[in-house]
Amino acid sequence: MNERTLVFLDANVIAKPVTRTFLMVARLHSDFTAVWSLRAEQQAALHMRPRAMAPSAVREAHGSELTPAGQDPERFAATKASDRVILADCEAAGARFLVTEDVDDFGHEDLAGVGISAVNFDLFLAERMARESYAYAIELFGERQSTPRRTPEQIHAATARQHPLPFAAHADLFDVERARSVHERPAVMFRGLRCLRCETVVAAEGDLVEGLCVECQ
Repeated sequence: MNERTLVFLDANVIAKPVTRTFLMVARLHSDFTAVWSLRAEQQAALHMRPRAMAPSAVREAHGSELTPAGQDPERFAATKASDRVILADCEAAGARFLVTEDVDDFGHEDLAGVGISAVNFDLFLAERMARESYAYAIELFGERQSTPRRTPEQIHAATARQHPLPFAAHADLFDVERARSVHERPAVMFRGLRCLRCETVVAAEGDLVEGLCVECQ
């Protein structure tokens, strides 16, 4: 992979402040850039908490531009109706991965047809977020949170509640015990034919395990 991989964020990921921050700051040390479209941004804004920072402000703060709208979203007949525009916009952005909370909303054949893999945000961060990016994000959360003030160790431990897989990937960053996860692991974490690590497109989804091809397992 000689160029940065574009990763499209679903509206339900954009609406998660901590998850979104992880993905946005990852560009500093990781090999991907998170992007989204106006339609995804508008959908996310409907689900944000009243006092939360608007997605548009977050995007502007990170120097990111909106990606173009996709065409003919109704052609993705195997995808949940409300998510067809997201997949169309992901394709139009030239993204290789669609990071989402609901992987199973996107149809196998629709994803395969455009060479995109849909992946749960937790699995994606665990696999593709560099250690340096994770450490930087932990420090950033500490700087932003003044009441109550928490140490990087406490923030790292608390990360396991919402993001157990990235925590596990960097568990030795601080000597702490993991907090118990508040969510059950989704039944579907990955769907598509593009390997999450090397980005090779395989012949059949059965050739991937946890999103990884045989060579990357």
